[in-house]
Amino acid sequence: MISLSGKRCLIDTNILVAYINKEHPFHQRVKKLFAQIIKGDFKPILSSQNVLELVSVLVHTFKIPKKEAVADVGAIIDSHLFEVIYPNSNVLTRFFYLIKKEISLHVVDLFLIATALENRVEAVLTTDKKFKEIKDIEVLVI
Repeated sequence: MISLSGKRCLIDTNILVAYINKEHPFHQRVKKLFAQIIKGDFKPILSSQNVLELVSVLVHTFKIPKKEAVADVGAIIDSHLFEVIYPNSNVLTRFFYLIKKEISLHVVDLFLIATALENRVEAVLTTDKKFKEIKDIEVLVI
């Protein structure tokens, strides 16, 4: 298991998808991570972008009706296991700073990281190795 010792950790959408999809290759690893969340080992963070992206994946990839997808994601939010963060007035400046670094990560993910940084998130948990290019935040690839 990953030692996160009380850190504020952004949970990337791909972690949520791996948890929901029992056939996902990382499902078992992510289940262990969720056990750490339930124990309170660290503070899991979601952004409004994660919520939007997860609903989109459920609807477009898994073909779940929109109302059902929104209800499912709403249940995750209502569980109060996750703190939800939002872009603030400084996120665009941070986003443009990250863009100028010419990191190969998708621009949506760069905006996600900018949001995390502006909300004092200490680490990001993901299955995407491209996040490792970002040196502004601790990246933990599971």
